[in-house]
Amino acid sequence: VGKILVMKEESVIKEIPVVINVRSENFLFDSSITIPVNYKKVERGDKLVAQINLQQVGQQKKVDVTATYTIEDFQGNNYLEEKETFFVLEDKSFEKEFSIDELNLPAGRYVLGLDIEYPGAFATSSAQFEVLEREPLSSSESLFVYTVLTIGIIFLVSLIIIVWVMKRNRSYRVKRKIK
Repeated sequence: VGKILVMKEESVIKEIPVVINVRSENFLFDSSITIPVNYKKVERGDKLVAQINLQQVGQQKKVDVTATYTIEDFQGNNYLEEKETFFVLEDKSFEKEFSIDELNLPAGRYVLGLDIEYPGAFATSSAQFEVLEREPLSSSESLFVYTVLTIGIIFLVSLIIIVWVMKRNRSYRVKRKIK
């Protein structure tokens, strides 16, 4: 993970984020990690969802695989390293969720990496995503939320009063009939 800087004289004209994925010569799996379009840009507090696909391209056999998930920015800061081990026969596809809030990721661009290791070989893949600051509610949205909450509280208090009055009247009638 890094950047290519396009420079003219002493100033940077453009930064191009770059990710290079490698694999061993005798790899057994073709691996891919993709982030669906609606998760390419997530707000703080949201979840990041990734689709993981492993497909055996070599000799078909049951293999224990160690998957290492990483999240890092383009400055080289690592925010996540998580491992899990499972077996694969032919191919395996699954979704994996990551909590942006728990990782405390600041706004910016990131790379979600997948390293697959198995006896004698490895393969890597990655996908890019962006974390956005959660936008504060506009004044009209705040007014709407405040109004809905106020109406809800008034309704709830009214309902409690009505139920209380009805119970009180019922117990008063019962006492009156007894006399």
